Amino acid sequence: MRYQPGKKGQAPVYELISFSDQSEDSSLNVDLKEEKETLKETVNRRQDGQNPFTIFEQNLGQLSLIAREKLMQWCAEMGDEMVVAAINLAIRNGGKTFNYIDKILLEWSRAKIETLEQLKTHEKNREQRKQTHDLFFTSRFEKRAV
Repeated sequence: MRYQPGKKGQAPVYELISFSDQSEDSSLNVDLKEEKETLKETVNRRQDGQNPFTIFEQNLGQLSLIAREKLMQWCAEMGDEMVVAAINLAIRNGGKTFNYIDKILLEWSRAKIETLEQLKTHEKNREQRKQTHDLFFTSRFEKRAV
């Protein structure tokens, strides 16, 4: 693995070096080169927009290797935008661990939330249910106190 530290405001770049490059199978080499190019494009795209890795590390600290891999999986499944939204929600709610973000993304995945617009609707409905729930229990408590 090759590591290049990120500059201020940018995530570090990790590059896996494969031993199969010395393989005689040329189709394998072509697949590896395509995968490497895709990885480079992803890194470049993230440097242009909001990078979930940078946002996490600037606000919550360094990611472990396992958490980094899981975050990459979430980015592939839900998109960088949604992962950044989950990180920001965790920060607003005082969450300080990757597991907190993982649970948020898992909830969104189960609810089939795929866009920021769907997320806004989901959060609005959730807040309304919470207010209704709070009013119900507050009114029941007040009746018992009388």
